Amino acid sequence: MVDLEADVNKAAGIVARSWPASIEAADIGQEIWLRLVESPDTHRRLALAEERVSALVHIGHQVAAELRSAHEVATGQYRYGTREVRGLLDSGALTDRQGLAQVERFDLSGGLELMAERHEEYHSVLWDYYVHGVAPEHRMKITRAVDALTECMNQIHLSSRYTDHQGPGARRATSNAAAQARTSRSYNGDGDDGRY
Repeated sequence: MVDLEADVNKAAGIVARSWPASIEAADIGQEIWLRLVESPDTHRRLALAEERVSALVHIGHQVAAELRSAHEVATGQYRYGTREVRGLLDSGALTDRQGLAQVERFDLSGGLELMAERHEEYHSVLWDYYVHGVAPEHRMKITRAVDALTECMNQIHLSSRYTDHQGPGARRATSNAAAQARTSRSYNGDGDDGRY
């Protein structure tokens, strides 16, 4: 069997140069190896292939796309597309959210709540179609409803990016007088522990 280490390293380097600096060649290489270990058939085929490096580069680009998506989700830079939202709905996400990532569950739940407030008719269309199997008279309503849900999910995702942190700017603003009053009460033993 051919040793693929040099080919994997070469492919990882090629892929890393094509993607943003946040994706390291070492990470891509590790993920390629993981895929090869998880799929012995792919590993055997690559060992016999003449164009090993280009096949490994193809796998590397898939890995890099997944790593970038994971990074975008983690940093709040991710935006849902209508195709992705339709895929979630087609997979039964309205009735069973167990297969979804935590972020997707949160964004879908919040997006549906926001949609019920803003676009009650489209919310009903989605529920009727994806839960009860009742298609609307005009098929375009489903498309518009998915578009509306996508917009709402993106808004929820973006707003959670700014409200879920504990860093600078996360604390509620307090006037100087209120802060001084709280501080003096806590030092005087009035039961207030000084927390906002």
